Amino acid sequence: MTADAVQPALGAPVYERRTKEYLRLLLLLLLTASFFDGYDGGILDIIKPQIQDTYGLTEAALAWVTFGVKLGAVFAFFVALSADWVGRRPILLWSVIGYTIFTGLTAFAPNVYFFTCFQFAAQIFLGAEYAVAVTMISEEFPPTQRGRALGKFTLVTAAGVILVPLVALSPLTSTALEWRVLYLIGLGPLLLMAFLRRKIKETSLFEVRKAQVDAGTHAGPNVWAPWEWPHRYYMMVLAFVTFFRAMAVFSATGWWVWYAEREVGLAPTAVLLFLVGAYGLGIIGYYTNGRLIDRYGRRSTTIVFGVLAWIFATLLFNVRGVAAQAVLLILAVFFGLGITPGLNAFYTELFPTEIRATAAAWARNMVEIPAFLIGPLLVGLLGDHGTGAIGAMSNVITIIFGLMPVAVFLVWRYLPETKGRHLEVLDAQA
Repeated sequence: MTADAVQPALGAPVYERRTKEYLRLLLLLLLTASFFDGYDGGILDIIKPQIQDTYGLTEAALAWVTFGVKLGAVFAFFVALSADWVGRRPILLWSVIGYTIFTGLTAFAPNVYFFTCFQFAAQIFLGAEYAVAVTMISEEFPPTQRGRALGKFTLVTAAGVILVPLVALSPLTSTALEWRVLYLIGLGPLLLMAFLRRKIKETSLFEVRKAQVDAGTHAGPNVWAPWEWPHRYYMMVLAFVTFFRAMAVFSATGWWVWYAEREVGLAPTAVLLFLVGAYGLGIIGYYTNGRLIDRYGRRSTTIVFGVLAWIFATLLFNVRGVAAQAVLLILAVFFGLGITPGLNAFYTELFPTEIRATAAAWARNMVEIPAFLIGPLLVGLLGDHGTGAIGAMSNVITIIFGLMPVAVFLVWRYLPETKGRHLEVLDAQA
């Protein structure tokens, strides 16, 4: 049965229950949470040299600290998947509150062990907030606007990262708190959400599906459902695509600041300025990707962005000229991080409502985040100049980034085009 045949039988699309004014307000609130999500998530990667100096860590030890912090995002899986049971709205709000509190506590961590524990907890809520927010955008916005909304969401996430070097360059870090002041600024979303939380509604699709479950006309959520027939095929493909892409991209983003300072020889101030400029221009890739996936399709856009990300990131870690670093960093950010909206669309448009948040949680928290942990850890261990088997960060990252074309091949060969897909049609066919 075609989408056109199914849609009339369903009546007016559920998302038409929302006014344009509410959708603008919802996107504004989600973008605010997304901004501070990116801000908090980007702090450690940018201040990694300062953390190393403050606590007297070796490169390998620094890699283990990063691993311990990011491990929290794996546990975010259990928080995020609960959105298919209790709703998107409550999980979003509690996640924002949770990551804001632990981000604030990080500023007062007395040693590296408390630092790791507080940031571990913050990452749990950060990961859950991101997964649920993506699900809410996919369920509330119509197909013709969904890609652009996802593009804006991921763009603002990256924009939050830009605030980190700006604050690091400001007089604020010259106080006794030094890099700790960066974490205090992360208290912003809690104050905003406390004021605006009543304006956020549960998604219409979740309310409809919950009513069906309560009436006994439809089965309830199942944590293993994305891995069961008929969803297993796409879940497997997305798992491999997500893992390979995350291994490549996060190995690079996690160590570029260290690489630029210690291997290329750029001054710390220059590195921060490079980040501001590169992310300021490069994150336009998120918005561009969001518009392109609505116009040309999720599949073709993702393939092009993936190939170009591989090319420019590989050059970034092998060409050491100052001007080349500036240009290649912009292009690597544009395509490497800009690919995200297309992948997010696949996560949410290939699965029905009752398992959508669960599938997104599996993809991000149990597949992407482990790669997020393993990639930078391998770079730190293998690239350590004293004990590493390879002894150069740039060489390790170049090897790992070879996984990106593998991910692109899987998208080209095994994923369908989901442009314009009505999620209610998918529910009716489930």
